[in-house]
Amino acid sequence: MSKIIGVNARLLIQDKLEGIGYVKHEILQRLVKLLPEHTFYFFFDRSFDASFVYQKNIIPVVLSPKARHPILWAYWFEYKVNKKLREIKADVFISLEGFGQLLNPIKSIVLLHDIHFLHYPQHYKGSHQWFYSVFFKRYAKAASKLCSVSAYCQQDIAKQYNIPPKNITVLYNGIRRLPAPSLKHSEHYFFFIGNLNERKNIKRQIQAFLRFKETDTQGLKFYVAGRGNSKLIKKEFKSSKFKDSVVFLGRISDSEYAHYLSGAKALLYVSFLEGFGMPILEAMHFGVPVITSNTSSMPEIGGDAALYCDPEDTEEIAQKMQLVLAQNLREALAQKAKINLKRFSWDDTAQKLKTLLNELVGV
Repeated sequence: MSKIIGVNARLLIQDKLEGIGYVKHEILQRLVKLLPEHTFYFFFDRSFDASFVYQKNIIPVVLSPKARHPILWAYWFEYKVNKKLREIKADVFISLEGFGQLLNPIKSIVLLHDIHFLHYPQHYKGSHQWFYSVFFKRYAKAASKLCSVSAYCQQDIAKQYNIPPKNITVLYNGIRRLPAPSLKHSEHYFFFIGNLNERKNIKRQIQAFLRFKETDTQGLKFYVAGRGNSKLIKKEFKSSKFKDSVVFLGRISDSEYAHYLSGAKALLYVSFLEGFGMPILEAMHFGVPVITSNTSSMPEIGGDAALYCDPEDTEEIAQKMQLVLAQNLREALAQKAKINLKRFSWDDTAQKLKTLLNELVGV
Protein backbone atom coordinates (compact mmCIF):
# COMPACT_ATOMS: atom_id res chain seq x y z
CA MET A 1 0.00 0.00 0.00
CA SER A 2 1.36 3.41 -0.97
CA LYS A 3 2.50 5.61 1.91
CA ILE A 4 2.63 9.38 2.30
CA ILE A 5 6.00 10.55 3.58
CA GLY A 6 6.65 14.11 4.74
CA VAL A 7 10.25 15.30 4.42
CA ASN A 8 12.05 18.28 5.90
CA ALA A 9 13.79 19.69 2.79
CA ARG A 10 14.63 23.04 4.42
CA LEU A 11 18.36 23.08 3.61
CA LEU A 12 18.12 22.02 -0.03
CA ILE A 13 19.18 25.36 -1.50
CA GLN A 14 20.68 25.70 -4.96
CA ASP A 15 24.40 26.65 -4.93
CA LYS A 16 24.35 26.70 -1.12
CA LEU A 17 24.52 23.02 -0.24
CA GLU A 18 26.74 23.00 2.83
CA GLY A 19 27.21 20.32 5.43
CA ILE A 20 23.82 18.96 6.43
CA GLY A 21 22.18 20.29 3.26
CA TYR A 22 24.58 18.24 1.16
CA VAL A 23 23.95 15.14 3.28
CA LYS A 24 20.21 15.57 2.73
CA HIS A 25 20.73 15.93 -0.99
CA GLU A 26 22.74 12.73 -1.31
CA ILE A 27 20.47 10.59 0.86
CA LEU A 28 17.06 11.84 -0.28
CA GLN A 29 17.73 11.59 -4.00
CA ARG A 30 18.51 7.92 -3.48
CA LEU A 31 15.68 7.22 -1.05
CA VAL A 32 12.92 8.45 -3.36
CA LYS A 33 14.30 6.26 -6.15
CA LEU A 34 14.28 3.23 -3.85
CA LEU A 35 10.58 3.85 -3.09
CA PRO A 36 8.97 4.97 -6.38
CA GLU A 37 5.52 3.71 -5.40
CA HIS A 38 5.28 6.04 -2.40
CA THR A 39 4.55 9.78 -2.32
CA PHE A 40 7.05 12.17 -0.79
CA TYR A 41 6.08 15.71 0.23
CA PHE A 42 9.23 17.86 0.34
CA PHE A 43 8.76 20.83 2.69
CA PHE A 44 10.83 23.87 1.70
CA ASP A 45 10.92 27.20 3.55
CA ARG A 46 11.60 29.23 0.37
CA SER A 47 11.34 28.93 -3.40
CA PHE A 48 13.17 25.82 -4.51
CA ASP A 49 15.20 24.72 -7.49
CA ALA A 50 13.60 22.08 -9.71
CA SER A 51 16.77 19.96 -9.48
CA PHE A 52 15.71 18.95 -5.96
CA VAL A 53 12.49 17.39 -7.25
CA TYR A 54 14.39 14.23 -8.02
CA GLN A 55 11.48 12.03 -9.10
CA LYS A 56 7.83 12.21 -10.11
CA ASN A 57 6.85 10.81 -6.71
CA ILE A 58 7.89 14.08 -5.02
CA ILE A 59 5.40 16.86 -4.35
CA PRO A 60 7.27 20.08 -3.40
CA VAL A 61 5.58 22.39 -0.90
CA VAL A 62 6.79 25.85 0.14
CA LEU A 63 5.93 26.69 3.74
CA SER A 64 6.79 30.29 4.57
CA PRO A 65 8.39 32.08 6.31
CA LYS A 66 12.08 31.31 5.86
CA ALA A 67 13.08 29.51 9.05
CA ARG A 68 16.52 30.83 10.01
CA HIS A 69 16.01 31.92 13.63
CA PRO A 70 15.05 29.93 16.76
CA ILE A 71 11.63 31.61 17.00
CA LEU A 72 10.95 30.82 13.35
CA TRP A 73 12.29 27.27 13.75
CA ALA A 74 9.68 26.62 16.43
CA TYR A 75 6.93 28.23 14.37
CA TRP A 76 7.91 26.48 11.15
CA PHE A 77 8.26 22.95 12.53
CA GLU A 78 5.59 23.00 15.24
CA TYR A 79 2.95 24.92 13.32
CA LYS A 80 3.55 25.06 9.55
CA VAL A 81 5.04 21.57 9.11
CA ASN A 82 2.74 20.09 11.74
CA LYS A 83 -0.31 21.54 10.00
CA LYS A 84 0.78 20.29 6.58
CA LEU A 85 1.54 16.79 7.87
CA ARG A 86 -1.99 16.58 9.26
CA GLU A 87 -3.48 18.03 6.08
CA ILE A 88 -1.86 15.45 3.79
CA LYS A 89 -2.44 12.67 6.36
CA ALA A 90 1.21 11.69 6.29
CA ASP A 91 2.21 8.26 7.55
CA VAL A 92 5.70 9.31 8.63
CA PHE A 93 7.96 12.38 8.85
CA ILE A 94 11.66 12.37 7.94
CA SER A 95 14.01 15.08 9.21
CA LEU A 96 17.72 14.69 8.55
CA GLU A 97 18.86 17.69 10.59
CA GLY A 98 17.93 17.12 14.23
CA PHE A 99 14.57 18.89 14.20
CA GLY A 100 11.46 16.79 14.72
CA GLN A 101 7.86 17.06 15.82
CA LEU A 102 6.69 17.63 19.40
CA LEU A 103 3.02 18.54 18.94
CA ASN A 104 2.28 15.88 16.34
CA PRO A 105 2.27 12.19 17.37
CA ILE A 106 3.24 11.15 13.83
CA LYS A 107 5.89 8.46 13.43
CA SER A 108 9.23 10.05 12.61
CA ILE A 109 12.84 9.45 11.69
CA VAL A 110 15.29 12.08 12.95
CA LEU A 111 18.99 12.23 12.10
CA LEU A 112 20.97 14.13 14.75
CA HIS A 113 24.43 14.92 13.40
CA ASP A 114 26.07 15.97 16.65
CA ILE A 115 25.50 17.72 19.96
CA HIS A 116 28.47 20.10 19.81
CA PHE A 117 26.29 22.78 21.37
CA LEU A 118 26.48 20.93 24.69
CA HIS A 119 30.27 20.62 24.62
CA TYR A 120 31.11 24.01 23.07
CA PRO A 121 28.22 26.36 23.91
CA GLN A 122 30.49 29.37 23.43
CA HIS A 123 30.55 28.71 19.67
CA TYR A 124 26.85 29.47 19.29
CA LYS A 125 24.69 32.55 19.55
CA GLY A 126 22.85 32.58 22.85
CA SER A 127 19.41 32.08 21.30
CA HIS A 128 20.64 29.24 19.07
CA GLN A 129 22.45 27.46 21.88
CA TRP A 130 19.36 27.73 24.09
CA PHE A 131 17.10 26.32 21.38
CA TYR A 132 19.39 23.41 20.59
CA SER A 133 19.88 22.54 24.25
CA VAL A 134 16.18 22.65 25.08
CA PHE A 135 14.55 21.30 21.94
CA PHE A 136 16.96 18.81 20.40
CA LYS A 137 16.79 16.54 23.44
CA ARG A 138 13.00 16.59 23.16
CA TYR A 139 13.11 15.97 19.41
CA ALA A 140 15.49 13.05 19.98
CA LYS A 141 13.26 11.44 22.59
CA ALA A 142 10.11 12.02 20.53
CA ALA A 143 11.55 10.38 17.39
CA SER A 144 10.29 6.92 16.52
CA LYS A 145 13.70 6.19 15.00
CA LEU A 146 16.68 8.27 16.09
CA CYS A 147 19.86 8.20 14.00
CA SER A 148 23.39 9.57 14.27
CA VAL A 149 26.28 9.87 11.80
CA SER A 150 28.92 7.93 13.75
CA ALA A 151 29.31 5.48 16.60
CA TYR A 152 30.97 8.29 18.55
CA CYS A 153 27.84 10.44 18.17
CA GLN A 154 25.65 7.48 18.99
CA GLN A 155 27.40 7.03 22.34
CA ASP A 156 27.56 10.76 23.02
CA ILE A 157 23.84 11.25 22.39
CA ALA A 158 23.02 8.15 24.43
CA LYS A 159 25.03 9.45 27.38
CA GLN A 160 23.85 13.06 27.28
CA TYR A 161 20.17 12.28 26.61
CA ASN A 162 19.88 9.02 28.57
CA ILE A 163 18.79 7.05 25.51
CA PRO A 164 19.90 3.40 25.11
CA PRO A 165 22.58 3.22 22.37
CA LYS A 166 20.71 0.33 20.75
CA ASN A 167 17.86 2.76 20.05
CA ILE A 168 20.12 5.00 17.94
CA THR A 169 20.96 3.85 14.40
CA VAL A 170 24.29 4.89 12.90
CA LEU A 171 23.93 6.25 9.36
CA TYR A 172 27.39 7.05 8.02
CA ASN A 173 27.86 9.82 5.50
CA GLY A 174 29.20 8.86 2.11
CA ILE A 175 31.93 10.68 0.20
CA ARG A 176 31.15 14.11 -1.18
CA ARG A 177 31.50 14.25 -4.96
CA LEU A 178 33.90 17.10 -5.58
CA PRO A 179 34.70 18.29 -9.11
CA ALA A 180 37.72 16.68 -10.75
CA PRO A 181 40.61 19.16 -10.42
CA SER A 182 41.30 20.86 -13.75
CA LEU A 183 44.93 21.34 -12.79
CA LYS A 184 46.73 19.75 -9.87
CA HIS A 185 48.44 22.17 -7.51
CA SER A 186 52.07 22.14 -6.44
CA GLU A 187 52.18 19.86 -3.34
CA HIS A 188 54.26 22.51 -1.58
CA TYR A 189 51.76 23.13 1.18
CA PHE A 190 49.60 21.67 3.92
CA PHE A 191 45.88 22.34 3.71
CA PHE A 192 43.04 22.95 6.18
CA ILE A 193 39.35 23.58 5.53
CA GLY A 194 36.66 24.46 8.09
CA ASN A 195 35.24 27.30 10.12
CA LEU A 196 37.96 29.26 11.86
CA ASN A 197 36.54 28.71 15.33
CA GLU A 198 37.85 27.28 18.56
CA ARG A 199 36.44 23.79 18.02
CA LYS A 200 38.38 23.43 14.76
CA ASN A 201 41.57 24.16 16.70
CA ILE A 202 43.03 26.27 13.90
CA LYS A 203 45.29 28.33 16.16
CA ARG A 204 47.13 25.29 17.49
CA GLN A 205 47.45 23.89 13.99
CA ILE A 206 49.08 27.14 12.89
CA GLN A 207 51.35 27.02 15.94
CA ALA A 208 52.33 23.48 14.99
CA PHE A 209 53.05 24.53 11.41
CA LEU A 210 55.27 27.39 12.60
CA ARG A 211 57.22 24.87 14.70
CA PHE A 212 57.50 22.63 11.66
CA LYS A 213 58.87 25.57 9.64
CA GLU A 214 61.87 25.87 11.95
CA THR A 215 63.35 22.75 10.34
CA ASP A 216 61.58 22.87 6.98
CA THR A 217 63.95 22.73 3.99
CA GLN A 218 61.25 22.54 1.28
CA GLY A 219 59.65 25.97 1.69
CA LEU A 220 56.22 24.54 2.47
CA LYS A 221 53.23 26.75 3.18
CA PHE A 222 49.97 26.26 5.05
CA TYR A 223 46.79 27.10 3.12
CA VAL A 224 43.80 27.74 5.38
CA ALA A 225 40.32 27.78 3.81
CA GLY A 226 37.05 28.61 5.54
CA ARG A 227 34.89 31.29 7.07
CA GLY A 228 36.00 33.21 10.13
CA ASN A 229 38.00 36.16 11.41
CA SER A 230 41.39 35.52 9.82
CA LYS A 231 42.57 39.04 10.73
CA LEU A 232 42.21 38.26 14.42
CA ILE A 233 44.11 35.01 14.01
CA LYS A 234 46.88 36.70 12.01
CA LYS A 235 47.48 39.15 14.87
CA GLU A 236 48.44 36.27 17.17
CA PHE A 237 51.23 35.21 14.81
CA LYS A 238 52.39 38.61 13.54
CA SER A 239 55.74 38.26 15.32
CA SER A 240 56.60 34.94 13.67
CA LYS A 241 59.24 35.08 10.96
CA PHE A 242 57.23 32.43 9.10
CA LYS A 243 53.89 34.27 9.24
CA ASP A 244 53.87 34.84 5.48
CA SER A 245 53.88 31.07 4.97
CA VAL A 246 50.35 30.87 6.38
CA VAL A 247 47.91 31.80 3.61
CA PHE A 248 44.23 32.42 4.39
CA LEU A 249 42.05 31.64 1.38
CA GLY A 250 38.69 32.56 2.92
CA ARG A 251 35.57 30.78 1.74
CA ILE A 252 36.25 28.78 -1.43
CA SER A 253 34.09 27.06 -4.05
CA ASP A 254 33.89 23.30 -4.49
CA SER A 255 36.11 23.48 -7.58
CA GLU A 256 38.70 25.53 -5.67
CA TYR A 257 38.44 23.10 -2.77
CA ALA A 258 39.13 20.13 -5.06
CA HIS A 259 42.03 22.04 -6.59
CA TYR A 260 43.74 22.85 -3.30
CA LEU A 261 42.93 19.58 -1.55
CA SER A 262 44.09 17.30 -4.36
CA GLY A 263 47.47 19.03 -4.53
CA ALA A 264 48.20 19.22 -0.80
CA LYS A 265 51.13 17.53 0.88
CA ALA A 266 48.59 16.55 3.56
CA LEU A 267 45.24 17.60 4.97
CA LEU A 268 45.59 19.04 8.46
CA TYR A 269 42.31 18.41 10.27
CA VAL A 270 43.18 18.36 13.96
CA SER A 271 39.86 19.45 15.50
CA PHE A 272 38.88 19.05 19.11
CA LEU A 273 35.59 17.41 18.23
CA GLU A 274 33.90 16.16 15.05
CA GLY A 275 30.62 14.31 14.65
CA PHE A 276 31.90 12.78 11.42
CA GLY A 277 34.65 14.77 9.66
CA MET A 278 33.84 14.53 5.96
CA PRO A 279 37.08 16.27 4.77
CA ILE A 280 38.97 13.21 6.04
CA LEU A 281 37.27 11.05 3.40
CA GLU A 282 37.51 13.75 0.74
CA ALA A 283 41.28 13.92 1.18
CA MET A 284 41.57 10.13 1.06
CA HIS A 285 39.55 10.12 -2.16
CA PHE A 286 42.29 12.21 -3.77
CA GLY A 287 45.04 10.07 -2.25
CA VAL A 288 46.11 12.90 0.05
CA PRO A 289 47.46 11.91 3.49
CA VAL A 290 45.44 13.00 6.53
CA ILE A 291 46.72 14.26 9.87
CA THR A 292 43.83 14.39 12.31
CA SER A 293 42.88 14.12 15.99
CA ASN A 294 42.76 11.04 18.17
CA THR A 295 39.48 12.28 19.67
CA SER A 296 35.72 11.92 19.06
CA SER A 297 34.77 10.39 15.67
CA MET A 298 38.00 11.04 13.80
CA PRO A 299 39.77 7.70 14.50
CA GLU A 300 36.50 5.93 13.66
CA ILE A 301 36.25 7.63 10.26
CA GLY A 302 39.96 7.60 9.38
CA GLY A 303 40.57 4.01 10.44
CA ASP A 304 44.16 2.91 9.88
CA ALA A 305 44.55 5.23 6.90
CA ALA A 306 45.40 8.46 8.76
CA LEU A 307 47.96 9.83 11.19
CA TYR A 308 46.61 10.78 14.61
CA CYS A 309 47.72 13.20 17.29
CA ASP A 310 46.58 14.92 20.46
CA PRO A 311 44.86 18.17 19.36
CA GLU A 312 46.29 19.91 22.45
CA ASP A 313 49.89 18.96 21.61
CA THR A 314 51.37 21.30 19.01
CA GLU A 315 54.71 19.49 19.17
CA GLU A 316 53.09 16.17 18.25
CA ILE A 317 51.16 17.81 15.41
CA ALA A 318 54.41 19.29 14.06
CA GLN A 319 56.09 15.89 14.32
CA LYS A 320 53.32 14.27 12.26
CA MET A 321 53.72 17.00 9.65
CA GLN A 322 57.39 16.07 9.34
CA LEU A 323 56.61 12.35 9.36
CA VAL A 324 54.07 12.54 6.55
CA LEU A 325 56.69 13.86 4.11
CA ALA A 326 58.23 10.37 3.83
CA GLN A 327 57.24 8.94 0.44
CA ASN A 328 56.93 5.34 1.63
CA LEU A 329 54.49 6.36 4.36
CA ARG A 330 52.47 8.46 1.94
CA GLU A 331 52.14 5.52 -0.43
CA ALA A 332 51.15 3.18 2.40
CA LEU A 333 48.48 5.59 3.64
CA ALA A 334 47.10 6.00 0.11
CA GLN A 335 46.69 2.24 -0.23
CA LYS A 336 44.98 1.96 3.15
CA ALA A 337 42.72 4.88 2.22
CA LYS A 338 41.35 2.98 -0.78
CA ILE A 339 40.24 0.20 1.53
CA ASN A 340 38.91 2.55 4.20
CA LEU A 341 36.73 4.46 1.74
CA LYS A 342 34.78 1.30 0.93
CA ARG A 343 33.09 1.58 4.35
CA PHE A 344 31.25 4.75 3.34
CA SER A 345 28.46 4.77 0.77
CA TRP A 346 25.45 7.03 0.22
CA ASP A 347 23.70 4.04 -1.36
CA ASP A 348 24.16 2.00 1.82
CA THR A 349 22.92 4.88 3.96
CA ALA A 350 19.79 5.33 1.84
CA GLN A 351 19.14 1.59 2.02
CA LYS A 352 19.39 1.67 5.83
CA LEU A 353 16.95 4.57 5.90
CA LYS A 354 14.57 2.57 3.72
CA THR A 355 14.82 -0.29 6.22
CA LEU A 356 13.91 2.05 9.08
CA LEU A 357 10.91 3.29 7.10
CA ASN A 358 9.83 -0.27 6.47
CA GLU A 359 10.01 -1.05 10.18
CA LEU A 360 7.87 1.98 10.95
CA VAL A 361 5.21 1.98 8.24
CA GLY A 362 5.83 -1.05 6.06
CA VAL A 363 7.06 0.59 2.85
